[in-house]
Amino acid sequence: MLNATVNRAFFLDVGRAAMVNVCFGATVFIILVSASTLWAGAATLDFVSWLWVALLAAPSNASILFPGAVLVAVVSTMRRWTQEGAWLGLNALGVGGRGLFRPVLQIGLLVVGVTALSTLILEPALR
Repeated sequence: MLNATVNRAFFLDVGRAAMVNVCFGATVFIILVSASTLWAGAATLDFVSWLWVALLAAPSNASILFPGAVLVAVVSTMRRWTQEGAWLGLNALGVGGRGLFRPVLQIGLLVVGVTALSTLILEPALR
């Protein structure tokens, strides 16, 4: 029961941080792609064209940004848990570093799946 609660708390904290990182990174990536398109003079982007660029850049965003965003989310969650004393509390309850191996492994497998889906299926379909 304790491990299920710890896993749920870990997934919620990592999930929130990862979504913020992905959204911020995707926004920066789309702005850079749009700016490079405008700078090259390849097209003049109105709002609808910008939305198409954003939609077509989404799969490459996922394959580039998602692994890094999740890594930053896991590290920032562990740092925050350490600063707030939650890590000390988990160690006192008997859930140490090995107790978090399973959720970190599950997050890693999720990252591999999303990156493979994006790289091998979505990107070729949108080209």
